[in-house]
Amino acid sequence: MNKLHIIEYLTRSGGCGLNFWRNNSFNVGFNSALYIGDDGWVGIGNTDPQARLDVNGLVMALNANIEEFLTTNVLNSAILRYKIAPL
Repeated sequence: MNKLHIIEYLTRSGGCGLNFWRNNSFNVGFNSALYIGDDGWVGIGNTDPQARLDVNGLVMALNANIEEFLTTNVLNSAILRYKIAPL
């Protein structure tokens, strides 16, 4: 099965940026794989990042350095904010 990929420059009222599309697993339509906004904000799996790095999905990291706050959305019902303290 051949995968199709599209790169486009999006212009819209909320901002502009480079979007990388890939066809979905059913080969019907396309999903945004990576978006890089003109403001430098990056969306993985979405085209409207709400932070410098906005990931729609799970994130796996061998190491992570969180300088100040970690904000999580638990079951889309509550926003929790944690202060990360050094060990």
